[in-house]
Amino acid sequence: MDNLLKEYKNTDFNPNSFLEDHEDTIKLFFNRGAKVEIQGDSSFDDGPYSIQFIDRKSGKTLCENTINKNHWLATNEKYYMDWHIKVFQGDKLKVDHILDLSNQNVLIVFDTKSVGDTIAWLPQVEEFRRLHNCKLYVATFFNHLFKKSYPELNFIEPNGEINHLQIKYQWWIGVYMDNIDQYHRRDWRTLPLVEIATDQLGLEPKEIKCKIDKPSFPNKSLKPKGKYVCISTASTAGLKHWQNEEGWQRVVDHLNSLGYKVVIVQRERLPWMDLKELKGVVHPFLRNIEDAVTLIKDCDFFIGLSSGMSWVAWALDKKVVLISGFTKAFHEFSTPYRIINEDVCNGCWHDTNYLFDRSNWEWCPKNKKFECSKSISADKVIKEIDKIV
Repeated sequence: MDNLLKEYKNTDFNPNSFLEDHEDTIKLFFNRGAKVEIQGDSSFDDGPYSIQFIDRKSGKTLCENTINKNHWLATNEKYYMDWHIKVFQGDKLKVDHILDLSNQNVLIVFDTKSVGDTIAWLPQVEEFRRLHNCKLYVATFFNHLFKKSYPELNFIEPNGEINHLQIKYQWWIGVYMDNIDQYHRRDWRTLPLVEIATDQLGLEPKEIKCKIDKPSFPNKSLKPKGKYVCISTASTAGLKHWQNEEGWQRVVDHLNSLGYKVVIVQRERLPWMDLKELKGVVHPFLRNIEDAVTLIKDCDFFIGLSSGMSWVAWALDKKVVLISGFTKAFHEFSTPYRIINEDVCNGCWHDTNYLFDRSNWEWCPKNKKFECSKSISADKVIKEIDKIV
């Protein structure tokens, strides 16, 4: 008994330890949307929590509900919002949080493998960093094109490990076909490509030309001797192609007559899908996107479609003749050489009655057999070429 009393007296403990502190933990998360989670001992009934997610820009409460502990509430909006979050327990305000990204680690993920999307959106990400004064991490599939040109951005690999970065804030940008209103403030089909990103990042719409690094190890043997023009005829769907059967060959013949070599900048070898083989062209094998940059940056001008290589040429300050009927002229970057025939069916990409089917190469929603681009004559393209020459 004496030994037991001695041990008892020498034990360091709180005699009232059975009265545990059961204060609940309120956690806020910003992983695409905003989320509040209440954690606590369920044996204590302290009453429910009322949560409000308020858009500071409009002053509107966009999400509001009451939950019990060990439950959570999240917003439907998966894009950046200037959130003001309030959490009440009864009449007591427990959390009054205004989103502030200053000096915080933030991650923006490019949910796209398109080089055109990436070039259109990356300058907007830099604007987001500058506006919010945050330490910004960026995940794209083309990091190597931008690291030197955007030294303030921290590029990481897509799907790479980020736990060690202690990132509390994360948003994704992309084109989402399902649940459009959850991922976009406005329907992406109604917007220029650049504004898809500004819309998701809460920025004022503004076209900003992207900067691209010079290739570290350019393959100089790719470039032909003498003056040359680059063209890109292939893309990822039939509606993106210039469907005029004689168009590309007539353009090539005209360029050859002016003394230009014509270099095709694309991996797809002709003939391919609905594209015919072309005579009078040079089609070098491209190992990677840097080879495309090497060729385009020294060409006299570029002719292409509403696709990635045209965006590369624009970023490299080339004059771009852009041929497209499935998109409206406002969709791409500004160029005085944008070609469209608005006297026929056009701009289906922006018609909210239709949703693009990626799996259908022949997708033409009004069954007009691609008349939007088929009706664009070679003469119309040659006219724009002559303006440049």
